[in-house]
Amino acid sequence: MSTSSSISSPEELQSRTCKCGFMARYFTATTLENGGRRFYRCRRLGSNSCGYWNWIDDKLPRHVSTMIHNQKVELDSIRKERNHLKKIVEDMGGIEDPYLKDMIADEMSELKDMNGNEISDLTKVSTLKGKMSNLELPDKIESSNLKKVSSLDDKVLKLELKVHQLISLLAVSWAIIVGFVAAKMM
Repeated sequence: MSTSSSISSPEELQSRTCKCGFMARYFTATTLENGGRRFYRCRRLGSNSCGYWNWIDDKLPRHVSTMIHNQKVELDSIRKERNHLKKIVEDMGGIEDPYLKDMIADEMSELKDMNGNEISDLTKVSTLKGKMSNLELPDKIESSNLKKVSSLDDKVLKLELKVHQLISLLAVSWAIIVGFVAAKMM
């Protein structure tokens, strides 16, 4: 089990005390096997740790964990490329053309709006799926409930498609920016 993780802010979660009496820290796993899965562990490191470790979320299906991991890797790659291109533009003295500046600002604003909405929607769907998996359903489920579950699955698929489209749009936007910068240099 890998311990690669990132700290998140637990708004709806209760605090937990580890075996050594300290408040346990809240993390979100970023590994391939457990990507996006939340857990608590002792805040002390190394040999000082009491070894407290407690998963908050149930284990995700393999394809979901893989998809989350791959999207995070792709997003990190795009962020690195964006930062690299920003540095190149800064090294060239920035963008002087006011029209080009406005166009880039509009594009970045649109991307931020889309990104925020998509992530918010995806988070809501993930939360709903987590709540559904925690319910104990009776043997006989009404057909209307099955339709609701099917509808949620369709929404998840649509949101996944939107995330992929957003990543593609971001890549195309940066390609356009690079093209404009290259044209400006000529």
